Amino acid sequence: GPDAVFTVTNPHGLHARPAARVVQAMRMLDARVTLRNRTTGSAWVPASSLSKVATLGVLCGHEVEVRVGGAQAREAHDHLLALAARDVDVGQPPPV
Repeated sequence: GPDAVFTVTNPHGLHARPAARVVQAMRMLDARVTLRNRTTGSAWVPASSLSKVATLGVLCGHEVEVRVGGAQAREAHDHLLALAARDVDVGQPPPV
């Protein structure tokens, strides 16, 4: 299963600017991060590829699943969820 799931609350979904922010952040870490749109049942794509992340078509209310691996998997996981929590462009993590 996924290592994390967050729900996108931005009205515009995971559009170019926040997607680029995620990609940029993930490229700086020694980690393999893959994302998929749980709501649409999309394929898993690398978070380091902006064009691939764009194909997920994440809209407001969609749930995004995250998988992380590699040397800095924990940092990548925490950073991604921090981005999601703090950045209205990306969305809010679901309540636990």
